[in-house]
Amino acid sequence: MTRRVTIGVLAVGLALAISACSGPLGTSIHATFNGVSAVDGTSGTADMSVSVLDAQGHVLATGVLTGAGATVTEATSSGTPVGTAYGATALVCGDITASTGDITGILTLDATGSMASSDPSQLRADAAKGFVARMASTDRVAVASFDTGTTPTAGYSAIEIHQTLTSDKALLGTAIDAATFNGSNTNLWDAGVDSANYLAGVTGTNKIAVLLTDGYDNSSSSTPAGVVGAANSAGVKVFTVGLGSYVDDADLISIASQTGGTFAQVQDAADLAGLFDGVFNATQASGCIRVAFSPVPASGTTLKGSITFKINGEPVTANYVVVFP
Repeated sequence: MTRRVTIGVLAVGLALAISACSGPLGTSIHATFNGVSAVDGTSGTADMSVSVLDAQGHVLATGVLTGAGATVTEATSSGTPVGTAYGATALVCGDITASTGDITGILTLDATGSMASSDPSQLRADAAKGFVARMASTDRVAVASFDTGTTPTAGYSAIEIHQTLTSDKALLGTAIDAATFNGSNTNLWDAGVDSANYLAGVTGTNKIAVLLTDGYDNSSSSTPAGVVGAANSAGVKVFTVGLGSYVDDADLISIASQTGGTFAQVQDAADLAGLFDGVFNATQASGCIRVAFSPVPASGTTLKGSITFKINGEPVTANYVVVFP
């Protein structure tokens, strides 16, 4: 299965709402907003990860980004509109470059009690299965869940491993179903450390941990710094995914930023599929658009809008969502 493609003339759109266009060669190209790789609350900037896909959904390996711009269409705090009018400017902080090696990773899903209300239809399972469906035969992932009411797998403090590293999509689908339940309290940081440690002794150049949560940690002995330390020691990029309004944005952004991953957040579990899709794209190849907002958004502000840029000279528009911790 070919997932990274390089072509001469590209055009790009951006999802969560994708805007596709047709380049001079008649090939439809689009891209995804994968999440943020960094958010600076002091300067009011956000680094946005983007990936480019061809008409067949293959992630393109390279591309030169130019002419970045940005607008803000909505500003809220705790779901309430903010009266401030925000301006935005953008610049390119990284051209499209490919990750190296097959995926070696772990999908670690929140199975705490609050998931009964934040994801009553267990749509996180569909999102995780969507990630698995796009894997190549040489990619391998494991599946784990975390909550304080479940006995962790021997050797770990928080996670129950439902499937060890495999490329078998049927086994992974069964494991994702087993990992999707509503348990007890949130030992998120312990789960993050466990996920990194699970991959510590595994060989791979594209090692990732996808960490999904809907709430604040309330039961761990580990800290966010501990997650970063374990991940960096193991060579693991941590992709943090937040669901709902009660996640620890600041620490989840920090973990992603310091380990080479991304952070993205949605309010509705129905949108998780798009986030997992973005994570997969980021594991293949990505670029960076840095947006500076003015005035500097207050803590807790969520900004939505669009970015415009060109890839190899072709202009496109994309939607983004950024939370300022």
